[in-house]
Amino acid sequence: MKNIRISWQIFVTSLLITVFALLSVTWYASSIGRDFFREQARENLRVRAELIDKLVHDDLLQQNEQELQNKLKNIQIGDSTRITLILPSGRVLADTEKDPALMDNHLQRPEIVQAINKPYGTSIRFSKTVKRDMMYVAIPIWQEKTLAGFVRTARDIAMVEQTIAGMQRRIFFAGIFMAVLTAVASLFMSRRITHPLFNIIQQVERYAGGDFSRRLPKPHTLEMARLSEALNTMADQIDEKIEMIERQKNEQQSVLESMTEGVIAFDNSGHVISMNKAGGKLLNVDPNEVNGKFLGELIKNEALENLVIAVLETSLPQESELAVNLPNEQILTVRVSPLQDEESETLGALMVLNDITRLRNLERGRREFVANVSHELRTPLTSIKGFVEALYEGALDEPENARRFMEIIYRQTNRLISILEDLLTLSRLEREGELDEVEFRKENLKSILENAEQICMYNAEKKNIRLRLKCPSNLVVRMNSPLIEEAMINLIDNAIKYSPENMNIDILAEKKDKHVVICVKDEGAGIPDEHLSRIFERFYRVDKARSRKLGGTGLGLAIVKHIAQVHGGHVDVQSEMGRGSCFSIYLPVDL
Repeated sequence: MKNIRISWQIFVTSLLITVFALLSVTWYASSIGRDFFREQARENLRVRAELIDKLVHDDLLQQNEQELQNKLKNIQIGDSTRITLILPSGRVLADTEKDPALMDNHLQRPEIVQAINKPYGTSIRFSKTVKRDMMYVAIPIWQEKTLAGFVRTARDIAMVEQTIAGMQRRIFFAGIFMAVLTAVASLFMSRRITHPLFNIIQQVERYAGGDFSRRLPKPHTLEMARLSEALNTMADQIDEKIEMIERQKNEQQSVLESMTEGVIAFDNSGHVISMNKAGGKLLNVDPNEVNGKFLGELIKNEALENLVIAVLETSLPQESELAVNLPNEQILTVRVSPLQDEESETLGALMVLNDITRLRNLERGRREFVANVSHELRTPLTSIKGFVEALYEGALDEPENARRFMEIIYRQTNRLISILEDLLTLSRLEREGELDEVEFRKENLKSILENAEQICMYNAEKKNIRLRLKCPSNLVVRMNSPLIEEAMINLIDNAIKYSPENMNIDILAEKKDKHVVICVKDEGAGIPDEHLSRIFERFYRVDKARSRKLGGTGLGLAIVKHIAQVHGGHVDVQSEMGRGSCFSIYLPVDL
């Protein structure tokens, strides 16, 4: 429905009331006037009928038709009243309008029926004789208590209606004048009443839009003044509460956004109400686009959905540790608690997510590291213990066996020392990297690579492997030269160990974009794809038996990775079965 201004409602209502009052007064006055004029006409006809009775009484008793007809003609000259003389039988003796012989019997006419039992009879009806509405009045004529006939007078009722119509016109025009005056006055009053209301409405709309800087003026009318004062007070209170709510909201938002835990709020039907940035990051969604959605629309994890459903159904907190793919596998601790009002009615649920993937990986790495260290140390220690027992039990008396046992013990002891030295190196790199104790300086990279090449040359020559170095002589990198040299020795030594004889090993260095890339490329057997992602883990070996046979500790590549990370870089490996591998170190140019 279309809204209508209150001023027009007041104006139209006042106008309708005025018109209704005008019509009511006109109808009432017309009704009273009609009754009055008809009563006057009726009384006039009765008086005339009595006068006619006195004039024609004797002739009517003698039923002298001709004489009666002549008298009626003389009486009616210049008068509009119709006169009819009727016998008790209903036959018409004389009439001023029509030949009595042609007229019907009038005994059943309403006015005649009434006149038989009353002083006179009257009726208003359509006359078939004169073809118009007439008012009739009939009086009985008595002769010594015997009914001798009737004198009936009648006149056209249109004259009365014309008089009433004239009165109605005068009332109507007077009413129109009053209606116009009333309309103007109501329009003025409605504008006077609604003008303060419009000001109030405009100000309330400003309040609704959040503008509380202005206040309503005080109108002259008591009611409007009280309303304006109440609205101004309400605006002050709302403004204070909005400021307080905004302040609290900002504080809560700051707390939520600063949390490392993901926080997600749900309503009672399971739709997301809000989510902080940490929650969006954990679930790999945009927190600004999740409101109104179900959790299942954001992440396909039935266990996570069931926790929310369980809390909404039971109002009991739930906790679990889940693995989710977002898209990589993550391990989350999930705590879901009911959101309740002051009356302990459940309004929704609150989910708190904590990413413990790194913690679990560290725990797994620690367990694997302990297991690997134990395994790596147990093998040489077991060997040493076995040969020491053999010597103790009598092998010392056998010079040849004793010498061979001592050589084995010596090699295994050196292996233990190598493992411990590599472990200490890793520990030192981790500690220095965390404490920023590594010293960097700009040095020529080619000289560092040449030193590493010279150190590894002896092992290469034993297998007739050619080391080919290619590095720009002016390539300067900000680095820790002993660490880079150690990393290159590990990579070159590994390439020599796992390359067949009479092969080539290329040592390449060049600048690419924002990095200096150092690559050691061999022509060995290559590394299967399933091992490439773990090749830099501690104690990880592709071929464990061959690695131990070659004397490796399984920590060389891990040391290379940590050296690259200390320098703010990273490592990479590319390999193709049967065609060799390429191990690369990426060092940032602006280190």
